[in-house]
Amino acid sequence: MWKLRRLKKVINEEHNAGNSEARDDALNEFVDTVNDTALDLNLETAKSRNSVMKVLEITIVVIDDVRRLGEGNLYSFLYFDTFRSLARVANVAGDIG
Repeated sequence: MWKLRRLKKVINEEHNAGNSEARDDALNEFVDTVNDTALDLNLETAKSRNSVMKVLEITIVVIDDVRRLGEGNLYSFLYFDTFRSLARVANVAGDIG
């Protein structure tokens, strides 16, 4: 989680500095970190699935926040990867029929 907090801070700092390229790089790393971690975790317990779902939902909020501030096509790819991870967790949980 410390890496995600650091990246969230970088996203905010780079946005405030007007450096959209560095902001988007940090956002991309943030989303990649979350999605890679979600794919690597053991999702056999409800507790682990719920934890991953919460982090993925927070990731969607972070993407939303940055998307409102920027422009470009980066966001559609980030949404796609994150929603795919959400669907995988829901499928493991048996919530997708």
